[in-house]
Amino acid sequence: MRVLAPAAVKRRACSSFVGVIAACLASSVASAQTPPTARVAVPTLTTAPAARSADSVLGTAETPSLAALREAERAAEQPRDTADTVAAAARRDGAALDEAGLPPELAGRLQMPALPFRMTTRMVRELGLFRTDSRARRLAQRWTVLAGRYRTRMQQSLAAEGMPTALLWVAAAESAFDPRAESSAGAAGLWQFMPDTARSFGLRVDTWVDERRDPEHSTRAAVRYLRDLHARLGSWELAFAAYNMGYTNLLRSIRKYNTNDFDTLATLEAGLPWETAHYVPRILSLAVAAQNPGVFEITTTAPEAPVTWEDVEVQRSLPLAAIAREGQVSEATLRELNPALLRTRTPPPSPQTPFVLHVPLGRGATVRSAVAGIETPATRSYVLRHGETLDEVATRFGTRAPQVLSLSGLANDRGVGPGTLLLLPDRAPAAERAALAPVVPFDAALAAMTPPGGTRRAWLRVTSGDTLAAVARALQVLPDDLARWNNLDPHARVHGEMWLQAFVSRAPDDTARTFTDAEVTLDDRAGDAFHDRSVAAAGQVRLQVTAAADDTLASVAARYGSSPARLERINRRGQRDPLRPGETVVVYADPARAPR
Repeated sequence: MRVLAPAAVKRRACSSFVGVIAACLASSVASAQTPPTARVAVPTLTTAPAARSADSVLGTAETPSLAALREAERAAEQPRDTADTVAAAARRDGAALDEAGLPPELAGRLQMPALPFRMTTRMVRELGLFRTDSRARRLAQRWTVLAGRYRTRMQQSLAAEGMPTALLWVAAAESAFDPRAESSAGAAGLWQFMPDTARSFGLRVDTWVDERRDPEHSTRAAVRYLRDLHARLGSWELAFAAYNMGYTNLLRSIRKYNTNDFDTLATLEAGLPWETAHYVPRILSLAVAAQNPGVFEITTTAPEAPVTWEDVEVQRSLPLAAIAREGQVSEATLRELNPALLRTRTPPPSPQTPFVLHVPLGRGATVRSAVAGIETPATRSYVLRHGETLDEVATRFGTRAPQVLSLSGLANDRGVGPGTLLLLPDRAPAAERAALAPVVPFDAALAAMTPPGGTRRAWLRVTSGDTLAAVARALQVLPDDLARWNNLDPHARVHGEMWLQAFVSRAPDDTARTFTDAEVTLDDRAGDAFHDRSVAAAGQVRLQVTAAADDTLASVAARYGSSPARLERINRRGQRDPLRPGETVVVYADPARAPR
């Protein structure tokens, strides 16, 4: 048998617990929970989507026979030998306590948490940092203090699902127990879910409510996610690694290196991301330290008081200020207890998922009664469509954009775009018509395309925040077709005020504001008339000058008060290119310079 000799692997000295703190708190799980399917634009749903199976989230699927085999194997598995102390676990797993800097007598006193994992030398070394590194100890102290906010509720949720309560320390590494924590990649909440993964586990994520920020809902989703990862991977070390780096990425490493041992993967060249290699022992060492209060002096400060509340169902959209006033509670308190609420009012009603407002403990009955008696102006819900602006919608409903924003609980129009659910005055809208037919600069050859059978041409004006994929989805066409029909780069962004043509089988009135051929005026963007009008709109006049002998772009520019660089751009030729007598040069000139 031929054995390939491995390249020398340079093993790094174990990084300090603190060495990756910044990465832990800042980047968290940018790729951790990204299903291996293409991401889609964030929809603005008014109801939470049904939770999908773990297979659909993790990007794998099993046949019934394979699923049955896996269940049989799980039933036949022998439980891992338990060890009451760190010393016993280290002996069981072959860890060198002295080498790792943890005295055997101390290890013999350290009780193991109810979270089975291998006590390798790497794990012991990470645990020993609480004894030798003051910065690691201070960070752990901070996390144990902050844990007081939600520890009881988290442990209740974990215990209810039969999961180890020590899993709450995953939230410490993810967010430092801050439900408003956000990563630059878009992960949010205590458990740092990405939007698509959150929806996959039944969390509501839209422009009104983001349940990733709700301590209770997000914890339930995280429990299900971690349980699924553990069931698939068989160890908590690998489950945590998959949570951090993504299940598919971890599976690729397992197959590449032909090992399912976390410690081995963490030491191989490119085996695991640097952050993941330290993320896992960080959580496990913290779980051990928390199981042994006082040993490492990380629990010398009292934990923060638990955040407590009771729930009140709100079946209509109401301003938080009104609820606070009538319910005799502080509006700031309501905001603090409801980090998932993204606006200054509760969302419109939904029969499937009524909004549950967290209120201070003991104030539920008062707030419940107040909610029933609050009177507000009648409103209707309206989902902003592709191709229309906030100003246009406001005008149709006889109001103005600032009033729509206020009524919808929005401080400004940042983030308002297609799919945003707005509240409008409850009145019949005016007819949808334009005072003048919009002028669409377009290529004559593209405009001459013949609609395929069973379709008609529709025109759509791009609005801020649109993407080619989102517009295609709204029009029920393929993005590649939409790019081809408009001669666009499919990889470049589309921008507000651009116009797109599409060949659609039906009018997508619910998702897009479109125009017919009769409702727009096409302007050939290569024609003289188009250029004459656009230059005139800028207060200049477009001239076609005949070059004389010895003329250059510089001399023509000087004659009409322009610049050589501007004439370069207009005429698509270099300044040093010679002009032939009789050649036409286009000039944009001040009207006073134009020949009379």
